[in-house]
Amino acid sequence: MTTSNSKLGASLDGPLKTQLVVSDCSSVIHPIGKWTDTMLQPFAIDQPLYHHDSFQLIDILSPIRVSKQMRLVTCDAVVMYVNIPTDTAMRVISEYLRHNETKRRFDHYDAETLIGALEIVMRNNNFIKLSINVAEWTAFEDEVNSIDGLTWEFTESVDFMDITVSIAGNRLRTTLYEKPMALYIYIPPRSAHPPGILTGHVYSEVICDYIVFA
Repeated sequence: MTTSNSKLGASLDGPLKTQLVVSDCSSVIHPIGKWTDTMLQPFAIDQPLYHHDSFQLIDILSPIRVSKQMRLVTCDAVVMYVNIPTDTAMRVISEYLRHNETKRRFDHYDAETLIGALEIVMRNNNFIKLSINVAEWTAFEDEVNSIDGLTWEFTESVDFMDITVSIAGNRLRTTLYEKPMALYIYIPPRSAHPPGILTGHVYSEVICDYIVFA
């Protein structure tokens, strides 16, 4: 499946940052992709940096104390999926799946079958297209940007799911994050859903806000 990305235009505040979304429903590789995703999920969840939700992240951050010399930064790959070097990705993932320790810890997969399915998916979705000085920070950006095929953007606060993390004194402060393009689409109160859906939604939102701002 091959597609191309075109510029949609400009917003009132400047060019839109768009992300290519491609539906492969009813395609030959769709069921293969769904099966591959199911098989890979246990590996993703097992990664040290995996967080189930923002509440889990808040539990991790709450006990942390920071000093005035510390700096909070995050970096994000620019248009990551379409720029992943397929050969490098397949080599690294294949080595991981074939490793004896991986096979010992996960017994739900056959390495060669999963690698073969991943090859089909990856090769048939084709897209055309800390306190530091300035010198040290620039060197760090250059080093990160040297990673094969990817370009990174850097910010000094962290937006994770529905929270923003920043430094406030000696603590890590969390506030509610709202996406600029959020449409706030909710079920109308007069819909055919059970009455408890409306009250339950309001209750859950209040609890969520309390945890995020606490």
